[in-house]
Amino acid sequence: MWRDLFLFSIYAGGLRFSDVIEMQYSNYNEAEHKINKHIRKTGRVHQFKIGKVAIDILEKYKKVNANHDDFIFPIIMDKEGYLNSEAKRYFQTAAFNKLANWHLKNWGKNKTPFRPFFPFIKTQFCNKCFK
Repeated sequence: MWRDLFLFSIYAGGLRFSDVIEMQYSNYNEAEHKINKHIRKTGRVHQFKIGKVAIDILEKYKKVNANHDDFIFPIIMDKEGYLNSEAKRYFQTAAFNKLANWHLKNWGKNKTPFRPFFPFIKTQFCNKCFK
């Protein structure tokens, strides 16, 4: 799952970890393959198309009877607590991010020419855009 989140983040325009784990079904327009997401850090709404790799990852985690406001990825279990408490959201995001980066570090050993971790994605995506 952590590898999928990492790859999704790359193929979904360099989304931050917190924005990936907070993705809800309401953020994804399946017919147009577009994400419309309020970015927590900047407060802006970003809308962009995603490619096949990101679509395939979303399909992998798609629930049959999901509600419009359910999270896509099975990370956050207490939706109400997470959404209603800024402190809980902050600490859970930090803990999940640390766990994800630990898993990515172990996955990336001898498999990638770089150390995969979530801040890397944003940096690499921005570097590619501005070159």
